[in-house]
Amino acid sequence: MMDSKILKDALKDTSQLPLLQKSQVTLMASMIEFFQKNKLTYFVTGGTVLGTKYYQGFIPYDDDVDIAMPRKDFKIFLDMVKKQKFQLENDDICYNVKHFSMDDKFKYTIARVENLNYDVIDIMDLKNQSAHPSIDIAPIDGSPNNRWVRKLFFNKLYVLRGLLTITYADTINPIRRQTMIHKFQTEIAQLVSHFLRLNPTKIKQKIEKTLSRYDMDKSNYSGTYMGTYREKEMIPSYVWGNGSKGIFNDITVNLPQYSDEYVMKLYGGFRYYADEELLKDRHYIIKEKI
Repeated sequence: MMDSKILKDALKDTSQLPLLQKSQVTLMASMIEFFQKNKLTYFVTGGTVLGTKYYQGFIPYDDDVDIAMPRKDFKIFLDMVKKQKFQLENDDICYNVKHFSMDDKFKYTIARVENLNYDVIDIMDLKNQSAHPSIDIAPIDGSPNNRWVRKLFFNKLYVLRGLLTITYADTINPIRRQTMIHKFQTEIAQLVSHFLRLNPTKIKQKIEKTLSRYDMDKSNYSGTYMGTYREKEMIPSYVWGNGSKGIFNDITVNLPQYSDEYVMKLYGGFRYYADEELLKDRHYIIKEKI
């Protein structure tokens, strides 16, 4: 695994960032074209919402794109992938789709579309020796409408997510911005992982089964619980709505309908970050072009 100091120095070298961002935009444009052609609902989320609203493109130094789909569309998308019906129109992109149901070594519960034209170091998975820049697609799920049942639901997911973290504790990004609580939880997970042997695939199946129980259309709160902010990502369902249009690097994208509320709920509003903070949130370092 790369030393923390070497990793920090590598992240400060932004000379290849425009190339990486261009590859992500090209992949995103082809994916959106496929979604529209097949009438699949999607939303850009997370930092891509911030980038669209305040920069009309990437946040400075950002190098990834965030997409989410209602669970029913997510299932259709995965089914098309498994039946080899997912085809991008851009012949210049070599791509691959990962999901734990197709690859038990894939450690996430989202789907990932990789751009195989580039080899990278994935900051979020430093042990992965064959990483590529990619776009993650997270399912949007609902939650119980009863406040107390919803609390129990989140507690269950919190435990399952914690167990999953333990199984992959040795791959956690050592320089990622974390609160003191998260740092403490990471250290505990890394310690426990030496003594506890768990089956990550079974945990991911349990998480998916739990999340799939509640349709976002019938829930007061819905979102991408397995994202960075956990329960905070479960926002009032009306915020998603039918979406609203925005421009990201000259591409028309679908934002949550009430994007200002989305930003407020998830981030507490928008602020400009110092370069050092933004550099720590980079995801990839290009190793070589294939």
